[in-house]
Amino acid sequence: MKKLLLLLAFNLQLLTLVCFAQQNKIDSLLTILKTTKEDTVKVEILNQLFFIYEFEDETKSRELLNKALELAKKKNYKKGLATTYTHIGFLKEDKGNYEEALKNYFFSLKIRKAINDKVGMAELFCCIGNVYDIQGKYKEALENYYLSLKIFEEVGDKHGVASNYNNIGIVFSDQGNYSQALKMHFSALKIGEEIENKEDQAASYCCIGNVYRSQINYKEAIKNYSFCLKIEQEIGDKSKAAIAYNNIGLIYKDQGDFEKALNNFYIALEIKEKIGDKNGIASAKYNIGVVYYDQVIETDNNSFKDSLLEKALSKYFDALKIKEEIGDIAHVANILNSIGNILIIKKEYIKAEEYLKKAKNLAQSIGHKEYLRNIFLNLSNYYSAIGNYRNAFEYHKQYIQYRDSIDNDDSRKKTIQLQMTYEFEKKEAVATAEHKKELENQKALAEEKSRKQKAVILFVVFGLLLVLVFAGFILRSLRITRKQKLTIEKQKQIVDDKNLQLNQQNEEISTQRDEIEAQRDEITAQRDLVTE
Repeated sequence: MKKLLLLLAFNLQLLTLVCFAQQNKIDSLLTILKTTKEDTVKVEILNQLFFIYEFEDETKSRELLNKALELAKKKNYKKGLATTYTHIGFLKEDKGNYEEALKNYFFSLKIRKAINDKVGMAELFCCIGNVYDIQGKYKEALENYYLSLKIFEEVGDKHGVASNYNNIGIVFSDQGNYSQALKMHFSALKIGEEIENKEDQAASYCCIGNVYRSQINYKEAIKNYSFCLKIEQEIGDKSKAAIAYNNIGLIYKDQGDFEKALNNFYIALEIKEKIGDKNGIASAKYNIGVVYYDQVIETDNNSFKDSLLEKALSKYFDALKIKEEIGDIAHVANILNSIGNILIIKKEYIKAEEYLKKAKNLAQSIGHKEYLRNIFLNLSNYYSAIGNYRNAFEYHKQYIQYRDSIDNDDSRKKTIQLQMTYEFEKKEAVATAEHKKELENQKALAEEKSRKQKAVILFVVFGLLLVLVFAGFILRSLRITRKQKLTIEKQKQIVDDKNLQLNQQNEEISTQRDEIEAQRDEITAQRDLVTE
């Protein structure tokens, strides 16, 4: 109990933080609503506010949608009108008024078709399918899911495709076709992983866990439920986290760990009560009742046993009232069967027969094989208890027939094969991704090596070009220098030749001068002789 109180306290702290953030969003939207003059914008804001109040305040939610509907009609804003009709359908569905929900969904669908809004049409086919599924009208549910799937495939909306795979899988599971159910859920999970959509992955893990639980494969069931819970906590989805807690509680209940089962169921109940989810409240209460019932066989204390049976019945009737209010035929049949079983133990046979036959009629009307299997077993026990062994034998044969049709070797083999196929494809995808990454790394290294080689070659070529240019420049300089040297040498030779000529002339002149001087001296000497 201490563990339970601690978990609830922690959960309340989380809810307080979420509420604070929620209030900020409400204030922002209300500010836009007051300041904008565009009626179309007001319609959009009113519809956004509806999502916030949907499970918190029914009166406020209805007021917001009525105002949005009035403005959308006034402005003939078809897209806003279609959205508002869809949300009115949500509100009606939340309260279990499925006929009114369908009525509004079809209003919205008509508008979506008129404006050729394919995605909107696909979403509405899905909503309509959900209502038919809850009502146990599996044929109609599948028809609408497949219509939705086809459109999402055409427009390339993988999230929508994954959602419909899961929806179709749920219907197959309700009909006891587990191999086809798993095939759909694994396909949805694969898409969710490809597009990295956490919500799709969580939904697929939850659905896969449900199928494994139906096949009493608790190890795989709790593994998938835990994956689901982890993701829902990461993305902060309270409602779906509560579903995960509920599912995990079911596994612990099936394994006989009643303390852990109750811890998880009460956490789920607390969350569902906070958000006003009637369907979730009913499921949690029923499951708590199942835990009380399962403890009956664990005790030899008759007084304690009677107390547990009364607690179980109380929870069952609480759940039954809600399920009847919201028109959940399948689960009404299941709860009636559970009540009938307890009444057999209490030896209230007349009432037990009444509840069991009503449960049988409802389960047969929707073709729910799993619930029929359980009902036939209890009817066999009932007739055996009152000494009608012929009827007990007949119902036991029907129980065996339905049990074998749901849980046969072929079905188990297909389930294992699908699990192995999914895991192989997942590993193969990882290996392919790693191989691709390795090839990319090798390619990158090769490209880097090539780039470096090219850089080296370019550097060498550039260096050689520089050397050639420099060599050319030097050769040109040498040619000019040599040419200049030859010119200088020629000029010097000319000068030398002229100097030689000049020297020769000077020598001749000097010789002539000497001769003249000698002649002069001779004349002077002769004159001196004459004078004497």
